[in-house]
Amino acid sequence: MHIRPASAQDAQPLVDLYNEYILKTTTTFEIAPISASEMQQRIEAKQVSHDWLVAAIDGTLVGYAYYGTFHARAAYRHTVEASIYLHPAHQGKGYGKVLYRQLLASATEKGFREAIAIITIPNPASLAFHQALGFQETGVLKNVGYKFGDYIDVGIWQKTLVP
Repeated sequence: MHIRPASAQDAQPLVDLYNEYILKTTTTFEIAPISASEMQQRIEAKQVSHDWLVAAIDGTLVGYAYYGTFHARAAYRHTVEASIYLHPAHQGKGYGKVLYRQLLASATEKGFREAIAIITIPNPASLAFHQALGFQETGVLKNVGYKFGDYIDVGIWQKTLVP
């Protein structure tokens, strides 16, 4: 697996992956598919001061991970929110952990102190994934999302990046 920074050319393959999550899962709270131009804008915005990485196997993109601003207020400037999306055919093989570790290393190198993951519940695979990478549950927000006719809880998970 090859990991590298995302580029404008990655927008369409990433949209193809992400829109499946939008349309079929509660992993993301977006409810309408996005365009390649929207994805490109998101990538470029993150890369100004954060990071967006893609993972490829034999030249085919199989996943991506990014981090960005946790909240806009200045006091949160050392904290980031991280996300990862991996093609379902490549989950459970360790690729996600390699990609996410590299993403968290990037955040650490750029001086960020804390990483937050917002995880829809139930999602035992994502909870186990984040726990295995050293995230700890810090809270649950009840019924804050609404998708596919149901209200959805989210877990807040946190990892300290620097001692």
